[in-house]
Amino acid sequence: GTDAVTKVTGYRGRSVQIKCNYTSGYEQYIKYLCRGKCPYVGYSDIPVQSGSAIKDTRFSLYDYTTSKVFTVTITDLRPHDAGTYWCGIERAGCDIYTEILLLVKMDNPVISTVSQYTHTTNPTSKPTLSSSVHAEGTQPTRDIPSKPGHIMIGVGAVLFALAVIIGIYCKRKRQGTETMTHSQ
Repeated sequence: GTDAVTKVTGYRGRSVQIKCNYTSGYEQYIKYLCRGKCPYVGYSDIPVQSGSAIKDTRFSLYDYTTSKVFTVTITDLRPHDAGTYWCGIERAGCDIYTEILLLVKMDNPVISTVSQYTHTTNPTSKPTLSSSVHAEGTQPTRDIPSKPGHIMIGVGAVLFALAVIIGIYCKRKRQGTETMTHSQ
């Protein structure tokens, strides 16, 4: 039989533990973690099983028989590891399954944003432009990695556009001053 779905959340590149409880009497049975549609006949993708060679070295299984729980640890978690898994106990007839939904999230991406521009002019000097860039943390549920290269291109484009606008402004102001001196 199957129980309600248990959600387990892990982060890319880190380890996650999936705990599978079982009832008394199954301490000596073979335990395993199966990926995908395991309860269906003829389908099995078992990355780790007690008493067998490990198919994927990132997976390990340890059975705590006194606590009646076996724990599967997945190291170096990857986005494609996300999905449905089943804690399985092998027995004659039908195996016992518990459904697990593994969610793999990215580490808190940091997105840089340009937050402030200050334009100052001094009558004896050229205009200056200063900006401050600060990082804002985003929610850990974002599933996209931060791309610093794209952010820097965007910041560069904004700064270039501001420099052009300031240049046009200064040119017009200078032309306006020249017009005033010629008209006097």
